[in-house]
This record gives sequence, C-alpha cells and structure tokens, in this order.
Amino acid sequence: MTRERILTLANLLVALLLFGAAGALARPAPALIPLSPDGALGNEFTYQGRLTDSGHPTKGVFDLRFKLFDAADGGTQIGGTVMREDLVVEDGLFTTKLDFGAAFEGNARYVEISIRPGQSTGDFIMLMPRQALTAVPYALYALNIPLAGSGSSVSAARSDHDHAGRYVSIAGDTMAGALSVPSLRYTVPRTHYYTIGGEGFVPNTNVNYVNGGNIGGAYIESGVGLLVAPVHLPQGAVVTKFTVHFVNNGTPATASLYRLPFAGTYQPMAGVTANNINGWGSSSDTTIDNPTVDNTQYSYVAHVYSMAWSSSLEVRAAVIEYAINSAE
Repeated sequence: MTRERILTLANLLVALLLFGAAGALARPAPALIPLSPDGALGNEFTYQGRLTDSGHPTKGVFDLRFKLFDAADGGTQIGGTVMREDLVVEDGLFTTKLDFGAAFEGNARYVEISIRPGQSTGDFIMLMPRQALTAVPYALYALNIPLAGSGSSVSAARSDHDHAGRYVSIAGDTMAGALSVPSLRYTVPRTHYYTIGGEGFVPNTNVNYVNGGNIGGAYIESGVGLLVAPVHLPQGAVVTKFTVHFVNNGTPATASLYRLPFAGTYQPMAGVTANNINGWGSSSDTTIDNPTVDNTQYSYVAHVYSMAWSSSLEVRAAVIEYAINSAE
C-alpha cells in the first residue's frame, strides 16, 4: 500500500469518525472492562472504529497509534502512547483495547489516532481532528469517588466521615452541635400539658389571700373573690381538656378558662365546679369552645370564683391539656 493510499484512508476515517451522514462508528464500545489480576477494576476500555475506502468497507492489516490529550487541538498529552501493531480490519471494522492509566477524572479527553500499513516501519500519518471520548470510559471516574471510606475528594460523601457527629439514627444515636431544619411536623398530634400551681393564682382585687408557702394551694381568706392566673400556650395549639384540682369541704366554687380579645370582652372556653368535692379532688371539662390558640388576637387566663372563700377551699393547680402538630 502506498503513502498516498494511506492518506486517502486517513481522510476517510476522519470523515467517518465525525458521525456524519455516512453513519461511521468511532466511539468507545459498551464492552465489559476486564479486571486486573488482583481482582480490582483496571483502566482499560474497548475502542471500536470503522475504516472505509471510497465508501466501501476495507480490510487488511494496519498499525495504529493512539495518544490521549486534554484538548481538541494542542494541549497536553495524558498518559502514555498506545501502539497497536498489525491490527486486523475486517469488513471495515476494527476493535482494540486502550489503557492510558488513571486519565479520567472528569475533564474532557481527546484521542489522537495515527495510521500506517501493518508491514511498514515508516512514519505514521496523523488523522485529524482528534476524537472526543464519550461517556463509557468516564465510568472509570466513579471508582475514584470515595464512597467506601477512602480517597480525598471534597465533593463526595465518605462512609468514614462523621461530619462533626451530625448523623442521628432512629436507634437512639446522639449528636453534637445544632441541627437546623425549616420545620418539623408530627405524624400524629403530640399531647402536652400546661400546669399552673397554686402559687400562680392571685386575687383580682385588694383582699387578703394566701398562695403557696407551706400549704401549696391558693385561697382568699374570706368572702367573695376571684383568683386569676395567666395562661401561655403555643401558637396553633388545640386545647383538649381543662382540669382544676381542689381541696374543699363542699363550698361552691367555679373555675373557668377564658380567652380575651385585644379589643373585646372575655370569651369562655371551658368551665368546672368544685361543688361536689369533699377533701382532695379534681374536676375536668373536655368540651372546649374555640379550642385553637391564637396569640395574635387573644390573651388567655384561668379564673376561680367563690362567694364563700375560706381556708377550707383551696386551689391546688389547674392543668390545661393541648395538642400540637409541629415543633416550635
């Protein structure tokens, strides 16, 4: 085969490598990559091309030289030069294996191919342009991503990273530092309790009264009077139960939960009595009016009223049960 014949073949191969209308094939074939002797995946991949002469598939024996570069023109050669001598071309097709070492780390790579007759020891003719490698060889890059607890990539997670102890499992693991989340909603409403002890109740007028101290409860020393205590519940909470604990000897008394509009009068939410309590006891109401807390429009308060206060009637505590759907 003459030098002029090789040039003709070179030009044809270039045209075919460009994936033009002729339907040429010059790309890494989707073949299995062989394992190295120690069982690890190597850097070798299969390359397949098609050679035609005047539009017809050619056959024969050729020497091919492959170089890998980081640019389509100029640039720097990556890895070594791969020689494939006496490569057999049948029906225009050739297949060979290339190994440029650990050359695929995510940047573009281009193969420069040169050709000469298989029985020749003369110069190679370089085919232009260089051919861009497509995705199959880049699968090798996945081996370098340190998902198995090795490597030094800063762009991929590693199994041996503890990320400052911020992994928390459902098996009771712990973490150090703050965990920031936009919101946390419960799958079912969580029940909470707001308790007002006796010390939280005070009269709404200037009367003699007792709260806390040695007795632990609150009462007005005598006569008619009203004890009040502020209530602070989270926004959006839903009140489900109102319970008041007394010590009593049957003295009539009522306890109520109210909401007070910023512009308006008290609105009752729940109410209980102590009329039938003798000794220690409690009374509850689960029928709640306007149960959803709205701290943008209302304040909340608990009242205990009696017309016959004495030390025989004490308020020990008021407990407000409520549910929330998300964490504050």
